[in-house]
Amino acid sequence: MRGLAFALTLPLAFAVSSMARAESSPPKRKTDCRVGARVVKLATEDGISLEAELHVPKAGSPVVVLFHMIPPSNDRKNYPPAFMEALLTRGWAVLNVDRRGAGRSGGVAREAYRGPKGALDVAAAVDFLGDHPCKFDLGRLTLVGASNGTTSILDYAQTHGARPPPSGLVFLTGGKYTEAQFSLQTERKSTPRVLFAWGQREAPARKWAEAHKEGAPSGWAFQSYPSGAHGTRLLERLPAAIKGVVAWIHSR
Repeated sequence: MRGLAFALTLPLAFAVSSMARAESSPPKRKTDCRVGARVVKLATEDGISLEAELHVPKAGSPVVVLFHMIPPSNDRKNYPPAFMEALLTRGWAVLNVDRRGAGRSGGVAREAYRGPKGALDVAAAVDFLGDHPCKFDLGRLTLVGASNGTTSILDYAQTHGARPPPSGLVFLTGGKYTEAQFSLQTERKSTPRVLFAWGQREAPARKWAEAHKEGAPSGWAFQSYPSGAHGTRLLERLPAAIKGVVAWIHSR
């Protein structure tokens, strides 16, 4: 389903650290592309309503879509404002999604990472961006997943069909759970550029990432940090991780 509607139209000054507030003036026409941040609703093919926050630096910008750690105990607030600010400063739009079962999104949390429905959350985000009046550059679409958010973005990369494929995937502390539906080893030729980022002191994540280094395609990159921080906590606790991940995204 490609019919996607704004739930709240919430323009902000160009700063993601502020919380979105409802506007008192009438919403602008759908044909307008407004800079700022607002809360939006995404509709999945299986009829689930997801809530997300959209940050727009300018019309026609490339876009990064964020998927947080395991729901329902995590939600889009996992992503630190400094990470989004760094992307916006470099001209990237950001869509930060509450996965099914998290925050104010509907659906069953387990289905966000087990079976085919996690990919539908990603597809709903891509459909929303494709229909948006800001005419985002989906040729530079980057998907970022934290912990088992990596599962959903890998699933979409393998099942996007006629939708725009991602040009890059970022795995923040990927693991065996990333490959719940698809194997990176067997799908290397059809997997886009990938950044693996992890903390060295988290042994399972380190071993999983390093296992993919041998014979890795030229578009795959590996960033390790002296930390045991998991998923989005890697960004929250290490400014170097924000710098490294944003630099990789922006370099493409």
